[in-house]
This record gives sequence, structure tokens and C-alpha cells, in this order.
Amino acid sequence: MPRFDDVFKRSMVILDCEMSNALEDRGHDLSDDLWTARLLRGGVAEIAAMHRAYFEAGADVATASYRARMPQGQM
Repeated sequence: MPRFDDVFKRSMVILDCEMSNALEDRGHDLSDDLWTARLLRGGVAEIAAMHRAYFEAGADVATASYRARMPQGQM
């Protein structure tokens, strides 16, 4: 795997694809609004496997965003 700073010296950088379709294809139910938080809590290995598959397919950079919120009264 190339070093992070070497990747951005290239004229083209390949990003991974979005998470939701790939995780649904892997059999995960993403029907609730906070599915990303749920998977971070109990499915980290699946998220890592998905990113690994993107790297193996040629991605240079893994991207991700997660939606979560604190339980009411704990902010």
C-alpha cells in the first residue's frame, strides 16, 4: 500500500465508492436513520472488510462519514 503523502503527488487519485450500497450488498439492514452508528458499534469488522475490498479493487483513499447522535440528556 502506498504512503498517504505519496498518493496525493499523483495526477489522479482513486477514491472508494459509497458505503451504503456496498454494505447492503453484504446483507446489512440500513433502513433506520442511524445505521452508520449501529454498524460502528457492532459491525466494525464489516466496515473494515468493505474498505479493504475497495483498496483491493484499486482505491487509493477510503472515505466515510457517519451519522450518530448522543442520547437525549447526555450532551
